[in-house]
Amino acid sequence: MVVRERWAMALVLVVSAVGCDCGGGVDELDDGGRASPRDGGVLSDDGGQGWSSADGGASTARDGGLPDETCRRLDLIFAVDDSNSMSQEQGAMRDTVFPAFARKLQERLPQLEDFRAAVIDACPLPGTFHTRGESGDCHFQSGKRWIESSSTNLVEEFSCAGSIDAQDSTCAGQDDDEQPASSAAASMEPPAYGPGGPNEGFLRADALLVVVAITDEDERPVPGATAQQVYQRILKAKASDVRRVVFLGIGGAGYCLGEYGLTAEATMLKELTGLFAAQNRGVFWDLCSGHLEDGLDQTLTLIKTACDDLPSPTCPAGSRACPNGAGDCETTEYCASGCCVAGIN
Repeated sequence: MVVRERWAMALVLVVSAVGCDCGGGVDELDDGGRASPRDGGVLSDDGGQGWSSADGGASTARDGGLPDETCRRLDLIFAVDDSNSMSQEQGAMRDTVFPAFARKLQERLPQLEDFRAAVIDACPLPGTFHTRGESGDCHFQSGKRWIESSSTNLVEEFSCAGSIDAQDSTCAGQDDDEQPASSAAASMEPPAYGPGGPNEGFLRADALLVVVAITDEDERPVPGATAQQVYQRILKAKASDVRRVVFLGIGGAGYCLGEYGLTAEATMLKELTGLFAAQNRGVFWDLCSGHLEDGLDQTLTLIKTACDDLPSPTCPAGSRACPNGAGDCETTEYCASGCCVAGIN
């Protein structure tokens, strides 16, 4: 249970730090992976109605007359290995991590307009977000396959989703259910995401996408794929712009029997995370070293940097944004990656 409790508290840290003055003096990771101070955007003195750059210049407004604020929205995907060896982690997520995570979001993110969070296991088939836990239906108030920050039952919904239920998984259980990053990518692709897809409308053009992938083995894509290919799949969900994504990979840097039990070396997950880290958008944390909360401290710093640098949303010519999902589009359109696209809704 110790492993799952630490994992739960770590998730709390990830989002709670995002609310700590996203526009203030933002930290970034130096070449050694440690945090170092940097000059960044700061909140203006006009009553919170806009942002100013570090040199005092006013920021431009987003389309629609909204101030060019960053960190207004977060879209979070937690992809969790559901193998038997992860049972302790899942227990902590259900009982401690997700409930505390929900409370911290409400307490520590006053600047955030809203957030949404989805949970999926490490099998990409069928790639749909979970609406059930081990005890049954989670009854998300959103009416969708994800949790919305507007819910009056955030703690209960997070607790339910934290008890991973993978009954709809069609994986054979022969390591094909050990691919959390690929599962996250599949959740943002057809058939799970697209016209009539169960996850359609989750992604928003103006939101920072945060993907957390955790396994005590390694990323094992089926069919076979390289780390670069998985990386490109995830980026494609955000117009192939790495500035719009933060990736946290949690796995073993080597084989060990440590604080969290037996952990295999996550060679591919490390390589995948390294591709994001090369663009200052990824953090890998070694399960063998324990102290998940320390790894998530680094991720929090990275999220703050990403929030500061998040570009304004753009949609293809002739399209428009759908921040609230398919309801913002015409009946002959559907919402994909935050933009209205022609097709059957």
